[in-house]
Order: sequence, then structure tokens, then C-alpha cells
Amino acid sequence: MKLITLFSALLLISTSGINTIVTFQQVVEADTVSLTEASASSDLESTSSSDELADFPAITEQSSEEPPAPSDSPEDSSPASQEDQELVEESLPEESTNEADLANEVDDEADVEEPQVEALDTEAEILALSVEGEEQLRAILLGESYTDSQDTLYDYGQIANDQAILLTLSGTFTLTAPISEIQRTNVTFTGQQAVISQATANDLMQFANPVQLTWQGLQLQGITSAQGLAQTTGQSTIVFENTQLELTTSTGRLVNNDQAHLHFKGSNRLTTAAASIPTLFTANRLTVEGEFTIDHRSTNTTPIFELNQGVIAEQAVFSVTRSANTNTGTVFHLTGAAATLVFGQESVTTIRQSGAVVSVPNANQDSRLTVAAGATLDVGTGQGLSGNTTSTLGEVVIQAGSQVQFSEFGTVSATPAINAGRRLIVENSSAERPTVITGTRTGTTTGAFIHLRSAEAEVHIGAFTQMTVNQTGPVLTASLADVVVGENARIDATTGNGFTADTMIKTFRMEDRSHIELEERANNNSNVRRFSVRDSFVTGDDVILNSKRQVTITNAAFLQLQAANARFVSGNNNHMTITQRGAIFHGVATTSELHFGEENVINLTSGQGLTGNNGSTRRMIVGKETKLFLSEHGTNDNQNFIRLRDELKLEAGAELHINRTSTRTAEAIRLTRASSQFTMEEGSKLFVEVRGIAFYGTTTTNVYVGDRAEIHSKASYGFTGRRTIRSFVTGSKAKIYHTEATSGNLTVSETLSDSPFRVSHIFTLGEEAELTVVRERNRNDAGAIRVNNTNGVVTLGKGAKMSIEQIGPAFYAPRGASFVMEEGASFYANTSNGFNSSTRRFSEMTIGKNANFHVTDAGRTRNRSTSRPMIDIANTITVDEEAVFLVETEVNRSEMIYFRNARASLNLQGVQRFELIHPTTRAGNSRTTLQQLIRSNNNTAANGLSINFENQKVSLWTGTGEQPNEEFINVSGRLRINRNNGVNPSWGTFNANARSRYISVENADGSISSLNDVDFVAAISANNYRRIAFSEPEGLVARIDALSDQSTEITGSMYEDTDVTVVTYTNTAGEVVELTKDSERIEWEGYRDESELYRYFRIQLRENERLETETEVSVFLSKPSVETLIDTTARRTVIKGVDFEAYNITLDRFKVNELANEAALHALILEESRAQAENVLTHADMTTDFRVIDTDVTLDVDEDGSYYAVLEVGNKAYQQVIGIDVTSKLEHMRVTIPTKMVFESLYNAAESNRNFESQTYEIRNHSSLAVATYINQVAIDDSAGIVLLEAGEDPLDYAESESEEEDPILTYDDISVPLLRLNLKTEETEIQLYEAMEEQPLMRLEERSRAPISLTGDFYGDYPRWVVDAEEDQGGYYEDSLVPNYRIILRFVPRD
Repeated sequence: MKLITLFSALLLISTSGINTIVTFQQVVEADTVSLTEASASSDLESTSSSDELADFPAITEQSSEEPPAPSDSPEDSSPASQEDQELVEESLPEESTNEADLANEVDDEADVEEPQVEALDTEAEILALSVEGEEQLRAILLGESYTDSQDTLYDYGQIANDQAILLTLSGTFTLTAPISEIQRTNVTFTGQQAVISQATANDLMQFANPVQLTWQGLQLQGITSAQGLAQTTGQSTIVFENTQLELTTSTGRLVNNDQAHLHFKGSNRLTTAAASIPTLFTANRLTVEGEFTIDHRSTNTTPIFELNQGVIAEQAVFSVTRSANTNTGTVFHLTGAAATLVFGQESVTTIRQSGAVVSVPNANQDSRLTVAAGATLDVGTGQGLSGNTTSTLGEVVIQAGSQVQFSEFGTVSATPAINAGRRLIVENSSAERPTVITGTRTGTTTGAFIHLRSAEAEVHIGAFTQMTVNQTGPVLTASLADVVVGENARIDATTGNGFTADTMIKTFRMEDRSHIELEERANNNSNVRRFSVRDSFVTGDDVILNSKRQVTITNAAFLQLQAANARFVSGNNNHMTITQRGAIFHGVATTSELHFGEENVINLTSGQGLTGNNGSTRRMIVGKETKLFLSEHGTNDNQNFIRLRDELKLEAGAELHINRTSTRTAEAIRLTRASSQFTMEEGSKLFVEVRGIAFYGTTTTNVYVGDRAEIHSKASYGFTGRRTIRSFVTGSKAKIYHTEATSGNLTVSETLSDSPFRVSHIFTLGEEAELTVVRERNRNDAGAIRVNNTNGVVTLGKGAKMSIEQIGPAFYAPRGASFVMEEGASFYANTSNGFNSSTRRFSEMTIGKNANFHVTDAGRTRNRSTSRPMIDIANTITVDEEAVFLVETEVNRSEMIYFRNARASLNLQGVQRFELIHPTTRAGNSRTTLQQLIRSNNNTAANGLSINFENQKVSLWTGTGEQPNEEFINVSGRLRINRNNGVNPSWGTFNANARSRYISVENADGSISSLNDVDFVAAISANNYRRIAFSEPEGLVARIDALSDQSTEITGSMYEDTDVTVVTYTNTAGEVVELTKDSERIEWEGYRDESELYRYFRIQLRENERLETETEVSVFLSKPSVETLIDTTARRTVIKGVDFEAYNITLDRFKVNELANEAALHALILEESRAQAENVLTHADMTTDFRVIDTDVTLDVDEDGSYYAVLEVGNKAYQQVIGIDVTSKLEHMRVTIPTKMVFESLYNAAESNRNFESQTYEIRNHSSLAVATYINQVAIDDSAGIVLLEAGEDPLDYAESESEEEDPILTYDDISVPLLRLNLKTEETEIQLYEAMEEQPLMRLEERSRAPISLTGDFYGDYPRWVVDAEEDQGGYYEDSLVPNYRIILRFVPRD
């Protein structure tokens, strides 16, 4: 625009120069006054108030007071030629001064009749003349004399060439000869419907200089000249005002001056014949005011206007119709640099023709088309706005409140409605007056509605724009363009090729409150994407995006993200509904991501899910409170609904709903990469209803279900099914519901053997979390939860609840895995096959305080195998205080609990109730009729099962009644199954079956006589009971809570109404303290039972008093006044209460010398030693309690050497001495070490790599002094379930044998738990690494030396199994992945 302004300034200077010459010739110059309101210097006035018109300097900058100047040549400016001037001078008589002669001359003139001379008002602003014929016209235009029919002489030479002349014509006026070299510069032709034409193409007016030429109120017709009726030159201004223009020949034009300014005023109409009509107007600039209608009937494909700058002025009405459909010529052909075309404010333009509206001759793309504010542009063409070539508009700007309409007309081509080069800008409008853009094509052409040619172009659909598109082609094709849909804008598009189709744009952004509706046409739809984006698709807040694609033959994605790190990001409160067969999102690069904002409502219906199987999307995040619904299309493929590489996250309150109604079995959600993560944050929800698996991860995938989050899984093949993940962990109050379809397409075979949940390491329900599994159709050994790793753990947190109802067992777990119920947790399983598989069992079960454990097969009618125990356990079951443990069966199972390993134990620690119920009575009088409640596979004297209990009521049922046959109200002792040989006096020799069932009493005390006066030992040894219960004792009972030497109080409960109560403890001073019942130090609290017999107590230790470690706290109760109450003593051992660590350190002597005080020195020692401490009972962090109580390092230490410090922690203080090397050479030391060392032990048929050695790494001393190197600490960051053996530890200590031999020979093959002996090897030594090892010297590095190091070791136990799976790229996968992570901390000390 600056170039245009400068050019305008030059014109003004040139014009000023010409005026100077004119003034010198003393040609009269008058201010121009228009005959009509619209006239003075017509086209030189500003024609529009639009800001856009400022781009047209000839309209907005040139003075309206001065008409265009004549030619630059002074000679051309004279009224007559030099020759004509000389002839005039010769004909004049000689001048006379004689009065007589003058008198005679007067007399002579009186005698001769001369023509009447008409005086001309050459001083008038506008000289109005009537023209009676061509001869007079010629005289006027050429400045000649003319005598009219009344013999009146007109000397038109008196009229200056720059005088404004108004020539009035009448009737039909035909030029029959050329009028050449016209010097006039301001001529207006007018007449009331007068007709002016030319006889031949040569019969025209030729203006020698730039002219302001006006046709007013005339009809121009019969024009055959290529120059029109008037040939102009230079920067002429040609005005058509209230004219009728008729073109009927193949040669005739109206204006042919590429420097002219063409101006239409008033009401103008142009019609053509059907002949081959050429370009009618060639000019530099065009201005249309008023109304201008063009009825173009020609078949010739030429433009109507050729120009550089065009304006349809404010409130103008412009209409073009080409009736010949074969005519593909444009209306405007823009030429020259920086061409512009403006449809002014409130103007109305209507175009109906086959050709485009605008064409340009080159691909410079420097032209611009503007639809000004409030304008209406109604385009009905066969080639859109500007055709379909690279020679097109550079920029299209549509200003606020305008209306642009596109429709088909004539012969329709596959061209865009808008074809531009660099930019399409729809400026922001308002809700009261939005910009409206519509486009309708009924044909099958696939050209885009909008097409931008240049790479990285810009498309901006401004605020409040309303765009409606209905056509086969896409809405937009603009390769690598940045596209913005502004605030409150709305686009409704019904297309057969989506929005961008497969043409990739760079970015697409929908601003706040924008709205897009995409519909598919009834036919002629292509298999292309709705959107193709390279970098990002971003929506603002409150956006609506809907796409409905019902055609079932196409499966292209809704949105394809192409580039690395490409993103789909939605703002908050978005609403999206997308329906189609193909996937919704397709990420091509492995780093693409999907981010849904907060409070979105997303409804997606797809036959290939949200991502399908082919995408490579890295992660998907569903924002807070967003609801994402995924449903299956009627036409569908067997593909994942969501397939990601690394992460799926549901943020707080988000919901993900997945529903599949077909028989497809592809997993609903799949994460494909190692260490991938599925996270559900607080209050989020997942709903899955599919026939296949709900979630498919890798063996190192972790699932976390946050606080109060919920999973509702109706996945018939299970939540994870046969796909193993590493861990499934929930937060507090999370709820997991899993069930299966029992009818319809989602049902599966009754022989299904897949577990609903399958993990390698960890399955954890957080505090008060709930898991409910209900399945009716599965058989075989499909545990509800399967754990693969031998060190796997299933944990029910405090107050958590787990309920499992199915035919298969509750669990499928390997030897070595653990089942843990924390305080108040609840477990219920109603299965045909009990708690766990008979071949895959837990090593340990822990039922915590107040927990409730219940396993039954009640009501089950299918697959209740009598050969399977209800619980199959390897080593230990521990049931803690006030817990309930109930196992019952309705069928004649051979045993209810089967202990498999040596030294197995059942520990009952003050349980509320432990009960086993079997329906079959047993006689106990032969080796085949023993009890079927508990069985021990190992039954040697030393290794047989131990059943340990203290202060429990023991009830035995030998009959079928509800009341026990024998009860022992308070017994403590140990029962054993350990009769490996020998003879029972009552029925003879033991066999293998009898040895595994025979329970005897090893020791017992308390109430060892029943209410029926039966001895406890005899009752137990009878082994004739079908039901046994250990429950809350009756009588004198006391319980003491766990104590440590850090405890500040003693708490528990006891029988209150005793005759004698004595509490005894030993403090750290060695004092034995006894408190009697009446002691004021015993604080009594509420009752533990409804009968108010047992009361809680609390004893606060005295100030600074602590319990001595490893001593016993006891409570003795006695009530001799009641003979049936037996004295009892409860005991609790005081344990070490602090777990702490600190390490040797190296200190810089100069740094020590700079310390301000001793407190700073102590703080430095604690920091460098990495001192940490934790309370063993409460797990409270005690690190800040560490203190330095002694050190020989002083603030003024002046010698390098070895020193010490004594650290202390705890209420009962524990001390640790650490070594300190103080050196002044620390700043001179520079050592490099490997930051990562990798080793591997791989499985193969020969298992040849159990003994391994890593590659060689290097420690390098760059210093000029020697450096001593120490292994300071070994930390286990992730054990991966592997036990790291300590020095001297024998791997066979972990071996387990199911042999019935007294002392079976164990081998490494009997080790199932993964074990690792790991060493750090140098050239001189090999040091075993293990947790909590003492600091060990590693090597001495001489100055500027290097030393090799490597890791060596041995792996014991089972390798993860290889599972064949044809769907995996490698043909299968490892059931587990053992990747431990150890941290080795080295310490360096400079040495001389």
C-alpha cells in the first residue's frame, strides 16, 4: 500500500506541473461544477467510506477540485496548431490609425450582411452546448468555427481545451467519420434517451490527451470499434451515468485504455448480443455507483472488465448475467501489480454465469478481493469466485456483516467456490449483524468450497460468522495452512468429502463458542478424512463440533494427526457428537496426543473406535468432569476402541463410556508400550460393555484407579482377560464392578478360562475401596484375579471390600505371592472352586485386624469339584485380632484348607471368629474317616503344619446340629499335623492320606476341659469334627496392642471384673513396674463387647520413661471367686521401634572451616550422611529427630584424616557411629563413573545365562592425586519381585518341596521365588551387593588412571513364561518382566 500511495503522490506532482504550464498560456481555469448532484470531477471523489477503499488512492487521495490535466506536451495544449495560427494572422487587415479610414470601414461593413456571431460564455464553470449534428460536434471537439442552420456562427476555438463542456445530443446520433486529435480534457455527452453509435469501426472520437469523459443519459449502441466510441489515452476518467449500453458485434468495445479510470453512476444497463463479444472495458480502475446491470449473452470466453483496481461503491447495486452457459469468461480480469477488487459497504452484487467472477493473469498472488462491511456478494457461477488455477487472488477479505452466497450456474466445473493464494480472512462481526457465507452445489464435482494455493497459507473465519456449505467437495483444502474459526462462528457443512478431506493443513483452531456441524451427503461421498492436520487441532471453550457420517462403505478417520508431537486439544465445556464407520482419530507419528478439556460432553460412534488399530497416538487425557461416550457403529470392524502407546488418563470426575453391541472381540482399550500407564484420577469413571477384553496392556503396564473413582466393566472376556499388566492399584473409596453378559451378542463360551483381572505383581484395593466381580458362565480354573509373579501381592487396604461370585476360583496365584487384608477389610467369595486354584496358590495370607474373610460355594450347582480345597496355600495363613475368617462348603470336599509347604502355619491372633464348615460328618475312627477341614502336604515332625492360637474359644461340631458338640471357652496352644509315621492306638497304622489330615495337640493351656468335661487334647485328636471355630474367648481375657521401645503408652483391653489384675512392664532403667487393678495410672475407656465384660484400657508411661527392647509387657487376670474362670496372662514383646540408616562421608576441610558454629557443622554431617529414620509401628518419618551427640571434627580442623561422628535418634535413643574423611584436596579431585550399568539373564531352552556378567564399564581418575573408592550404599529402587541375596545367604533356604519325606533333598529346581546374587567386579576383587550392606573398600585409583568394573551374578528361580500369541509382533510375549533397579552409591577420598 505504501507503493500505491507514493505513486499517487507522483501523479499529483505531475498534474501540478501541467497546471503551471496551462496557467502560463492563460487558459481560463474555472472550478468545475456538476450539472447533476453526482457530477463534479465525478470519479475523483471518494466513493466509499469503507476502510478498504483507502487502498485506492485515485479514489480517496486525489483532489476532487481538479480534473485530470491534459497532455504533458505544451504544444498539444494550444487550442490550434501553429500553422492555423499563422493563417489567421495573414488574413487580418493591416492596422490603421486614421480616423477617416476607420469611418469608411464601418460604412462598408454596414453595407455587407455578415453571419450572426454567437458569443460563448467561456467564463462559465460548465459550458453547456446543444449539438445538432456530427459537423457541429466535430467543430466543438476540435475548437473550430461552425455556422448552424440559423446562420449563426460559433467560434469554438474560443473555448479553452480544459473548459468543462456539456454536450446535449438528441435523437439518434451516428458518427460517420473519425474525429481525431481532440484536445478537449473535460467533455460530457448527455441527452434524453439519445442514441449514439458509429457507422464503422473507424468512426470514433480520438482524444489526444487524458480526458474526463462523461456519457450521461444516453444509449450507446452499434459500436464496432475496439476503442469504443471514444478513444482515450493516459489517465483519463470515463464516466457512464444513467446510460444504456448495447454491444452487438464481435469487435466493439466500450473502453480500451489500461490507464483510465472507469466510473459508473446512477442507473446503467449493458446488454450484448449472442455474438462473440470481446472484453468490453479495459481500464486501470473501476468504480461502480448506483445501479449497474449487465446482460451478457455472448458465447465468447472473455472477461467483461480488465482492470487493476475495482470498487463496487457503497450501497451500489451491481448485477451480471451471462445467459450462454458455454461462456466461461470472468467478470473481472485483474491485471498489473497489487490488483484489488472491493465490493463496498452495503453494496449488492449478483453474478450469474458459467465463468468465475475474477481472474488474474499470473501466479504472483499479490491481488486482493474485499467484500466490505455489510456488502452482499451473490455468486452463482460454474467456476466459483476465481476459478481453479494458481493464477488467482492472493487474498480474499470478507468484512463484518457482509453476506456472500455461492451457488451453481451454467456449466459447472470442479472448481472451488473461493480460490485464493495466501489468505482468506473473514473479519470479526457481531451477533446482531453476523457475516453470512453460504455455498450450495448440487452436482458431483469434488472441488473444495475454499481452496488456498500457497503452502502455509492463512484462513481466518471471524467471530460470529455463519457459514453454510452443501456440496460434494470438502469445505477447505489448504495445504499446511493455519485455520482459525473465530469466537461464536458457526459452520454448517454437508459434504461428500469432509471438511479438509485428505489435504493436510498445519493447524486448525476453533475459538470459544464456535460451532461446526458436518453432515454427509445422501450420495457421492468419498472415503476421505473429515480433517487432516499436521500439527494441532485445538478448540476453545464452549465449542460445539458435530459430524454425522452414516455411509457404511467408508472407513477414513474423522481426524488424522500427521506430525511428531501433533495434538488434538479441546477446551472446556465442549460438546462433540461424531458418527462414522472409520476411526475418530488417527495419529500417524508415535508422539501424537489427544487432550480433552474440562466438562466436555463427547459422543463418538464409530465402527473402528476412537483410534482404531492403526494409529500411533502416544497418550490421551480426558479432562476434569468430561464425559466421553464411545459407541459401536452398525457397520464395524474388529478393532480396539482406544489404542495408545504410553498413557491413558482420566482426570478428576471424568467419565469414559465404551459400548459395543456386536460379537467383535477386540480389546476396548489397549496400551502397547512397556511401562505404559492407565490413570483414573479422583472421582473419574470408566464404563465398558463389550464382548472382548476391556483393557489390554503390557506386562509392565500400571493401572491406577484414584480416590472415589469407579470402573463398571461388563466385558465378557474380562477386564484384562488373558492380557497381563504389571499392577492394578486403586485409591481410597474407589469402586470396581465387573460382570459379564448372560444373553445376546456379548455372551461367551461357558468354557472360557480367562481371568477378569490379570497382573504380574500388584493388585491393590485402597482404603474403603470396593471390588465386585460377578460371572456365571466361566468354567475351569479361571480365577477372578490372576497374579503371575512369585512375589506378587494382592492387598485389600483398610476398610476395603472385595466380593467375587463366579464358577472359577477367586484367585490364580503362584507360589511366593501374598494375599493381604488390612484392618477392617472385607473379602467375600462365592465360587464353585473356592478361594484359589489347586495348582496356583498364594504363599501367604494375612487377614488384618477387624477384617472379614468369607469363602463359600453356597448355592453353586455347577463344577463344584470335591477334589479341590476351598483354599490352597503354600506357607502361612495369619488371622489378626478381632478378624472374622469363615470358609464353608456344601459339597463333600476332600479338604477345605490345604497347606502345601514345609513349616506351614495357621496363626490365629485373638480373632473374633475363625470357622471352617464342612457338610459331611466324620467318624475319626479310621485313617479314611478323619476330618476334612485342614490338610498339610508336609507332615514330618519338624516341618508339619502348626496351628497357633492364643486366648481363643474353640468349638467343635461332630454332628449336623447348629450347636457345637464341644466348647472350650479360653484356650491357648499349638496344634500340629506332623505324624509322618507311627500307629494310632485306636485304628492302626497311618497312611499318606491320614498323615496329611491327623491333627494333634502339641501344647495347650487355659480352659482345656469342655463344658461337657471332655479333655481338649482328646477332642482335637479325635479328628471327627466337620466344623471347627476359634472365636472370642470367654472368661478372663486380656489383649495388649503392639508395643515398641518408642511407645509412650500401653493400650489394650481386658476382662474388667476380676479379683486380681496386674500389669507388668520393664523400662529402660531396668525397673520392673507393676500396676494393680486399682492403680490410678490405668485409664479405663469404653467396652469392646456388647455384654460389657471386656474394657479398653490405657497406661501413659511416665515422663521420659520408655519400655526396654525385647522385654515383655504382661497382664495377669485372676478371679478365684468364680471356679470356672481360669487365671490367664497376656503377653506382648516390646520390639525395636526405629528403623534408621546413615553412611560414612567425605567432607571438604575448607568448607568445615567456613561454618559459623557447631550447629551448622552438625547439620552438614547429617545432610552428607543421608541420615533417615522411621517409626516401625506408625511408619512416621523420624529423620528430623536425628542429632549429632559427638564428633571429633571441629570447626577449626586443620589436618586431613579420618574422624568420626556419633548420631542418635529415637525416644529410646539409638546410636550409630559413622566415619568421616576430612580432606583439603577435594577440589582437586575429578573422577568419572558410569551412570548406568545394565545386566541381563535371558531364558532359553538350556537356561545357560543364569550365571551372567555385564559388559565392562570404566571408572576414571582424571586427578593428579590418587583416590580411594568405597561402595558406600546399595539401594533397591525397584525389586521387581526379586530377592537380592545377602552375603552368606543360601539360595536353597528359599527352596520349597512338596515331598512327604522327613528330610527331602532340595535342589535349585525347587526354588520358585526369583533370587539374585549380584556382585560388583574389578580386576582385583568381586564384592557382593545387597541392601543395608556395610561400606566396603572397592579400589584405589592411582593418579590419572582408569579401572574396569562390571556386574556379575547368578539368577535362581523361575523365569517369566513365554506366552504364544499370534497377535503380537514377536509371536508372543513374556507373562512377566523382571526389571529390577538398584542404586550403587560410591564414595571417594583423595589420598597422597
